[in-house]
Amino acid sequence: MKTMVEKGWCQLLPALLHTTENDTREKVLEALHVMVAGCKSEFQKPHVQDRLNKLKLEWLKDANAPDVHGASEYAGILVQLVSDLMSKLT
Repeated sequence: MKTMVEKGWCQLLPALLHTTENDTREKVLEALHVMVAGCKSEFQKPHVQDRLNKLKLEWLKDANAPDVHGASEYAGILVQLVSDLMSKLT
């Protein structure tokens, strides 16, 4: 992980949260979880926190919407993933 931190991954990973694809966002969140120990200060920056909050709100809305092909269940999983990450950052 030290090499990844030195190569700037702490700045690169959060930028990938701006994609509109939930599958990609999920994978990015999982990567953020893995790297939080080495990148905590970068992930605590306001622009990253704002993006995480926006995603959480989006997914909360989706989780509470009528279920279409398991979409609300998947949104609930994403809400938990982002909530867990945010708790590690406080």
